[in-house]
Amino acid sequence: MKVQFKYLMPAATAVALCLAISGPASAGPLTIQIVQTGGPTLTVADNGVGDSDPTPNVVSISSATLTSTFSRLAGTNTVSASNIATTDPDRSLSTNVTLKLNAAQPNTTYTITASQTGFVVPASDPRAVDTSASFTFSKETAGKTATFQGGVSTTNTLFGQDVSDTLLKGTSTGLALNSSSANGAGTSFSNGANFYAITNILTENLVAGGQIQDQGTTDITATPEPSTLVLACLAGVPFAIARFRRWGRKDADQKS
Repeated sequence: MKVQFKYLMPAATAVALCLAISGPASAGPLTIQIVQTGGPTLTVADNGVGDSDPTPNVVSISSATLTSTFSRLAGTNTVSASNIATTDPDRSLSTNVTLKLNAAQPNTTYTITASQTGFVVPASDPRAVDTSASFTFSKETAGKTATFQGGVSTTNTLFGQDVSDTLLKGTSTGLALNSSSANGAGTSFSNGANFYAITNILTENLVAGGQIQDQGTTDITATPEPSTLVLACLAGVPFAIARFRRWGRKDADQKS
């Protein structure tokens, strides 16, 4: 019996969708990596050493863990969470990082990367990568920055990012508490029924005694193709015509 290739693709997509909804069994663990420029690196996987939150697909790194690895830090915490195991039609990865540098320390840059593999939902192409971020500065000199960039790895590589949305940046206006927010322009990608990874990359440029809170979210949503939108609009035309005709007959009956 000859099986046509065109019938295999929907089946493959359905299988991948079922696997994705099954959650952790088909996904790699959410992992956070923190790198101090010129200094140590800390890597914490979901429910591994250093994760203080037992909730699946949530990684929380406590102040005690941060300060035991990075002597320049006074705290405070790093949290990342994904919705890979839910039945939501879209997928997202959120990361919230708050770091404070000890007094009398040299200016230090930290790069925080949160990533998880094994995503496939939304199962239809093309898909959109949309990002948003907020930045809060305290006792940070004017001009100091924090950044956020979210994206995906179409090869399902942990910490990979070959499709990225806009690089979002916040800039301190002075030592007093100040904040800002930004949204990415959005970008699209196609990946068929293949698994992909979502990766968030954040940087914080800290001064002695300064603190930065950097929050960012990457959302992956289905993007209807133009032809799909046209078909959806055309599908409603007969109903509109029928409604108009009924209204016209009713109006004519009232006038007679």
